[in-house]
Amino acid sequence: MKTNLRKGVMGLALAGAALASAVVLAPAASAQQCGYVPGKTGLGGYPPSYVHCDSSTKVWVRVEMSASPGYDLCAGPGYNALRDLAYFAWYKGELCQNVGETRP
Repeated sequence: MKTNLRKGVMGLALAGAALASAVVLAPAASAQQCGYVPGKTGLGGYPPSYVHCDSSTKVWVRVEMSASPGYDLCAGPGYNALRDLAYFAWYKGELCQNVGETRP
């Protein structure tokens, strides 16, 4: 009886561990957010950004600003930090050459 009980407890422990690891892996398996990502102020904060998900192109993005005129940014693949007062950014449908370049 003790052997069967021990096997049952071990089985539950393994099942629980498998479930816990599946829960931990779930966020990594989810799709990356593309496009505008709002910033977060305060301790541990980060600037607003634009995430360009196509790894083979660089594109012009229009950045809308809350307290000054907006600007265009040449965004490369992945994370692209925006100025602090940016409240939205969108793909303009144009390719560019120099990541980080801006224009009015």
